[in-house]
Amino acid sequence: MSGDLVAALAVDPVLRAGFELGGDPSRKSAEGPGRWWSEWVYALLCEARGAGELARGVSPEAAAVAVVASVAGLGRLAARQRVRSSSHLVEQFWALLLPGLAAPSRRRPVLPGPRSGGTDRTPR
Repeated sequence: MSGDLVAALAVDPVLRAGFELGGDPSRKSAEGPGRWWSEWVYALLCEARGAGELARGVSPEAAAVAVVASVAGLGRLAARQRVRSSSHLVEQFWALLLPGLAAPSRRRPVLPGPRSGGTDRTPR
């Protein structure tokens, strides 16, 4: 999902504007795509904590801030064409962040490279 969002932010000016406006402190309403994304990420992290999939000591609130800020930042970089492959950056981001978020019993290394034909890139 994060890869799709970064790619969409790079090419969709309406989505990008929605994220920008939703984060503008001068707006009376904090509603918008950025807020929905943030709430969704937080809910998923709370669900992961409840299922024992989140590493001990990881705060869903803090992790959500890191994920949301990073993905939005990657989207901005891709939109400004400062990067050639936003999907590669998203993969690097998750390869760095996931080991710190996942409970030890849920950790599996993520192999680099594009997915093809619906194959999973995690070793069995």
